[in-house]
Amino acid sequence: MTKTLLELKADVETAVTEANKAILTDSFKAIGGAKKTVNDVLGLYNAAVQEEEFSRLYATEDPMLEAIKKLELPTLSVGFKPDKDTGIEQGSVRDSSSIINLISFEDNSEVPVVPNGQWRYMTEKFAYLMTLRANADIGNNNVDVKSKWKYIDTKSRDVDLGATPTSTTQMTIQLQKIVDAILFMDNGKGENEYKVLKKDVQYILYTMCGRGKKPLSVSMPKRDTMVVLITQVLHRLVMGLSYTAEYDIAKK
Repeated sequence: MTKTLLELKADVETAVTEANKAILTDSFKAIGGAKKTVNDVLGLYNAAVQEEEFSRLYATEDPMLEAIKKLELPTLSVGFKPDKDTGIEQGSVRDSSSIINLISFEDNSEVPVVPNGQWRYMTEKFAYLMTLRANADIGNNNVDVKSKWKYIDTKSRDVDLGATPTSTTQMTIQLQKIVDAILFMDNGKGENEYKVLKKDVQYILYTMCGRGKKPLSVSMPKRDTMVVLITQVLHRLVMGLSYTAEYDIAKK
């Protein structure tokens, strides 16, 4: 019998309690097994949340539009850290959230939810082109990237989005093509109501890369990273929102 979300949440809380007990035994085997159980039941809960939320969105008039409006799913996470009094590692369950995975959303739908199913391949090709752009920006030759880049789906290799973008205008055009393939609302002139702006491209440029594992290295964007970023761009376009900056604020 399928468990309810409340029952699955209780399973997570129980597993964390058992993991905390296992930590006190100092047995690596017991601790490892208990933490694996935590991850397993946590995965079941979050998968059930996704299934329930997706079902609700599929029942709407425009599932993709509603998914983009919603943006995030309410999930649970578990963190283990030393207790501030005892110094002993202990786990706790926290409310969390995750950006809706539009690839999973499309894959699990029984009917088409996007104007153009090529969008995922276009997104991966865009990640590749933006990697070439970023790699060149930090002074590197792209010979190795072009010969060693690993596509998640080989169909992405044949997508034509144009040349490696060297200007904001080129990036805007490429990103607009992807947006059009995911969500298109005719503005009465045969164009998409949702127009990509310079700030959308800049948002992706500033967030797609991370610090690499080695000194002087940069972690380049993968397809899934680009999907998450484009999902947020779409959310901004649909909801009419603005990007915000996070930084340390001086205490008065």
